[in-house]
Amino acid sequence: LAWDIIVQSGYLNRKIRQDWAFSLKTKKKKKKKKKKKKKKKKKKKKKKKKKKKKKKKKKKKKKKKKKKKSSVIGLFRLSPTPRRCPMCQQQQLQPQHRFVRSTFLKVEILWDFILK
Repeated sequence: LAWDIIVQSGYLNRKIRQDWAFSLKTKKKKKKKKKKKKKKKKKKKKKKKKKKKKKKKKKKKKKKKKKKKSSVIGLFRLSPTPRRCPMCQQQQLQPQHRFVRSTFLKVEILWDFILK
C-alpha cells in the first residue's frame, strides 16, 4: 500500500530526477589517465650460422719409386763420390770399364800395405 502511494505521488520519480541532477552537478569529470605505452624490446634475431660443409681431402697415394738396378754394381759401391766412370769421367758408368776401378783400389790398398 505504501509503495502505491509513493509511485502515484510521483515522489519516486522526483527523487530520482533530483538525485540525477545533483549527481550531474557534483560529478567531477574524472581525468583519464594516459596509459604509458610500454616500449617493446626488440628481440634480436640470432643469425643462423651456416655450417660449412667440410670437403674431404683426397689422400694422394704416394707412388713408390722403383729403384733401378744398375748393371754396374761393383763400381757404385766403390765410388763414394759422384758416380762417374773412373776411367773416362763420364756421368754414366760404362760397363766396359766395369771392374777397372775395383782393381785399382785393390792394388792401392796392397801398395799401402806393402809400404807400411
